[in-house]
Amino acid sequence: MTSFLQSCLTCNLCCQGENIFLSADERKRLGINRVKRTEDGSCQFYKNNRCSIYRSRPIECHIFPLDIVEIKGKPNWVLWEHCREAKVPSESRLKRMEREIPDKYVEAYVRYHKTHQPSKYGKTDRHAKVLRMFIGRVHVPNR
Repeated sequence: MTSFLQSCLTCNLCCQGENIFLSADERKRLGINRVKRTEDGSCQFYKNNRCSIYRSRPIECHIFPLDIVEIKGKPNWVLWEHCREAKVPSESRLKRMEREIPDKYVEAYVRYHKTHQPSKYGKTDRHAKVLRMFIGRVHVPNR
């Protein structure tokens, strides 16, 4: 899978505080049902200023600081600008990433975050820049 970031400053922002969505395939591959947080709020896999599962990290981690957020019933690409390496990606890069992310993953991802992080929905965060609608065959039911 194409990673969004070209380089990493190891600031740990991407490994802090969020509930990480794991697809059924990712849960099976990693042998866990959910990503746990350490006492300082870091991901359980963040060790020695690095991701210990970097090559097999979940899709959500691959695409950070991009995110897929439902806005007006449609999934949209959002860029979390609090990452110091965050830069607006080219259209060709977004298209390549869209081809690599299965539609069923996007549907499940949006549903999961709608339930587990409802603050993401209905408004955009001051650190988020809406880029454009996610192009794909994705329909997210209103359940």
